[in-house]
Amino acid sequence: MNFNSTRLAATILGLSLALSSSLLQAQANLVANPGFESNGGSYDLWTLTAATDGYGFADVDLGGLTAHEGGHYFGFAATGNQPDVLSQVVPVVASVTYDIQFSLNTAGVAGTISAAFNGQTLLNLSNVNLTSATDANGWANFDYKVTTPSSLSGGAQLTFSGLSKTGVVGLDSVSVSVVPEPANLSVVAASLLLGGVLAGRRSGWFRK
Repeated sequence: MNFNSTRLAATILGLSLALSSSLLQAQANLVANPGFESNGGSYDLWTLTAATDGYGFADVDLGGLTAHEGGHYFGFAATGNQPDVLSQVVPVVASVTYDIQFSLNTAGVAGTISAAFNGQTLLNLSNVNLTSATDANGWANFDYKVTTPSSLSGGAQLTFSGLSKTGVVGLDSVSVSVVPEPANLSVVAASLLLGGVLAGRRSGWFRK
């Protein structure tokens, strides 16, 4: 194998590794502290805004639930008419479809909970007791697909608002990840390959 062939082989290997890295990144969870496990159980890296009517009550591990995953969860237990709000700016980009997942638990009593992403309402449950499609510990899983607008800049805010006058609404296992759509991956692969070919032509690797 001559020098040019060696350089071409190295470039192709590099492109393959780059594509593999892109695929792994597409599966990564972009939410920080998604299961409230940081520092032995906390809502670090989230922002908690107390209920505006002064009856807010929200913290990690309220209500004695069994966590959906790990050892901790977040609990909403505001007793008035206004919810506590938990939010985080997620580092997403424009014109990409994301998979948003989370788990909720109303602890066997009626609770109110809503979820929104980049201002788009995902879920709005008012005075609801989650009893169907739950696991043995009362957790129900929710899954949404959202495509960010082309004008998006600086990430998108993920927001959960909740209250429960007689119990607690638990939140756990929050996830935002890129949907690995075949069309998008094909574009990425084609772009990487074309870039390698053009680079090879400019440097003379493909000259006879």
